[in-house]
Amino acid sequence: LLYPVGGVMRGVAVAVDGSATIWVQVDFRPAYQELVQQVAEPNRDDGKLRLRVDLAHVSPQEPGSQTPRFAEWFRKKVALELKQKLLDQPVTVQFERVGGRGAGRLRGMVFQGKEGAENVNLWMVLNGWSYYVLSDGNNPYDKLFRNAEDIAHRDKSGIWQHLP
Repeated sequence: LLYPVGGVMRGVAVAVDGSATIWVQVDFRPAYQELVQQVAEPNRDDGKLRLRVDLAHVSPQEPGSQTPRFAEWFRKKVALELKQKLLDQPVTVQFERVGGRGAGRLRGMVFQGKEGAENVNLWMVLNGWSYYVLSDGNNPYDKLFRNAEDIAHRDKSGIWQHLP
């Protein structure tokens, strides 16, 4: 089942930027040159063939029911978990371009491993590192994401630790 969006890219996760954004290095120059046409300068590094990708359907931002101190700690914890999981790992990203002219960025579903075996966005929700965001458009994995969020909530994982 493919995520029905603009394209697919393969590369290596080389950095985590915040709690729901990664940088992917695309070593195949022709593929990078095709992709970069869709992405604004702040969201790419042409010298290193890297693109910034916002993870779709996830948001580790807590809704304000916790203290600002907890929210800051949680964002750092999520970034650390993503780094441990993804850095220097092969990824496949099924993406769409979002943002207006001159502000284009990529948002997508990230799959880890050479064969794209694990959906990282889903992993975040299942482990309580994120809420499931419905406003990012169609998600063919909707039932899996809803189920993952129910499991994380039931088990009081991650963000659900202190929420009812």
